[in-house]
Amino acid sequence: MTTLDLPRQSGSELASLIDAADNEQLHHLSSALAHAVVEHSGLAHPLITEALQHLSVSTAPCPELRARVQAFAEQLDEHYFDLKQPYEGREDAGKADAQSQVGEPFRPWPEYQFKSGRPF
Repeated sequence: MTTLDLPRQSGSELASLIDAADNEQLHHLSSALAHAVVEHSGLAHPLITEALQHLSVSTAPCPELRARVQAFAEQLDEHYFDLKQPYEGREDAGKADAQSQVGEPFRPWPEYQFKSGRPF
């Protein structure tokens, strides 16, 4: 599945607009989407803020910043899988409050901050 397969299936008009967009329009769209995803997730981190600011002011890629964000994403994935492991296979998996199962273990890592107290 490509990046545009889902919009083509659920909103062909949206996919057509994206297909017809020039690079500047695509940059504005990707920047707006990135800001919306981060705001919705509630994750606050200086690196994420730096990356969003870069997207807001520049269309030029920054390989060093991209590498740092990728490494951060991989670190979050590792923490998630480490935290998820003890709960896999349990009958009550997914039934308890997500904050207590996932959010609480992040407290030892103060670099992860979630707005409004939500874990994700």
